[in-house]
Amino acid sequence: MVASTTTVQSVFQDAVRSTSTHRKNVAALLKLLKRLGPSDFLASLEDCVLRILAFGKGVAEADRAVTFVGAFLGACRGLDDSGAALARVASMLLPLSLRGLSAALKAVRFRSCQILASLLNTVDEITYV
Repeated sequence: MVASTTTVQSVFQDAVRSTSTHRKNVAALLKLLKRLGPSDFLASLEDCVLRILAFGKGVAEADRAVTFVGAFLGACRGLDDSGAALARVASMLLPLSLRGLSAALKAVRFRSCQILASLLNTVDEITYV
């Protein structure tokens, strides 16, 4: 778990530095998803997403991180025909961002809204089970 967290965090940190490397970093995350398995990968990704929630408006690194999450969701959408990869990532991000909408900090609510918007823009349909 520690090695997977470090690897996902290093890719995430690289993506936050510049938007020009987002495609390369999305491809690296997709490879990690296949290599690590869904449970370890999603735990590491959740940790990375939680770290950006507290950054307020106007922080360029946090804006790039949200853009990167949206790009990763788009890549997960096209990964397989069944949409299983996107469903796994969305099932982790949706409750996380919904919990953030009721947070006391305005910055957390703002970033949760951004992540939720990226998620909803990527998903074709939402079925209530």
